[in-house]
Parts: sequence; C-alpha cells; structure tokens
Amino acid sequence: MVLGTCLSFGGTRFSTLSFAQNIREKENTVEDILYRFAEDTDIPMVRRFLSTVNLPYEDIDKHISHCLLAIKKDHLAGMVGIEIAGNTALLRSLAVDEIDRNKHIGSTLFDKIRSYAQLNDVKELYLLTATAAEFFERKEFKRINRDEVPEEIKRTEEFKNICPSTAVCMKREIVLSTDSGQAPIEARLHTGQAGMTTL
Repeated sequence: MVLGTCLSFGGTRFSTLSFAQNIREKENTVEDILYRFAEDTDIPMVRRFLSTVNLPYEDIDKHISHCLLAIKKDHLAGMVGIEIAGNTALLRSLAVDEIDRNKHIGSTLFDKIRSYAQLNDVKELYLLTATAAEFFERKEFKRINRDEVPEEIKRTEEFKNICPSTAVCMKREIVLSTDSGQAPIEARLHTGQAGMTTL
C-alpha cells in the first residue's frame, strides 16, 4: 500500500541536526531499519524511489534535507516529508517500498515526522492523498474541503501545481499533551510503537 500524499523548514526552532543525530544514534529498529534525514547525496535514490511508488518528485531536490528516510541495509524502505509554515504544516511523500510493507514502517515514519512537527509548534497538519485516505483517517485525519486550507499551505508547490484536483484534502490537529504520565516527546521518538496500519 502506497501512502500517496501528493519539505522547507524555514524558521523552525528545533534543530534538524540534533533531531537527526538522535535518530541516527538511537533508532535501530526491527530488521536494522535506520531512520534518518536525507542528504544531498540521497537525491538520486529518493527520486527513483518516489518514481517507483508513483508519487511526485519534481520539487523534492529543494526539500531533500527535510525528508525522513527509513534505510534497510542497502536500500530505501520508506520515506516521508513535511513542509512547515508557521503553526501549520503539509505532510507529503509518505510511502513504503513494496517488499517492506506490513512491517509498521509507514506508521513509524508518520509518528516521527509528527513528533518533529510538535517540537516546532505545529498545531495543524494538512495533506493531499489520492490513494490513502482510509490510512490517514486511522491516524486521526479528517476530510475537509480545499477552501478550508490556510493560505500558507495553499501556496506550497505541491498544493498549487503538483497534486491533482481530485486528491482528497485532509487535516489533523496536534494537541500537545500536558499529562504528568505522558513521556516527553523526545523520548517517544524512539519507542518504535507502530499503531494501526497494514504497512
């Protein structure tokens, strides 16, 4: 199952470098999957991957450092990206390679990028999808009309020009927990809990 979500992190408060270092150093999960942010040298691999899973890659070069990758041995098992605009963000390019599905990689990628958004004070996540609305509904996204999307999200290249007008538009609010029993976000980044998914 491909999660067809049809990044720029300008002004974010939390260090991408330190977040990436945490993932590199602490996150080796089942079957030695390493989660890390992409680098410029990953561009050809990422473009090939997105082409293989039939997701757009036209503007991916500009946002490569803000794509989160799941690396399994010598190949790319999955990825996700996000564009942050103030207190809102656009989720994009969430997909898992066919041979690596049903292993919770998709949910793990989503959980990590959501936590990154939380650390940067994002209150609302938006996405466009042609194929995976039911998956995202299980992740607490709600279907909305395009005219409900904030202008800063409408101005993204993906929203304006890349995704088809028939794609489903969805939104999820992010609530920062203040419960004393809730582990800090930084700690939850490394739990590997999968959630409901067929990936």
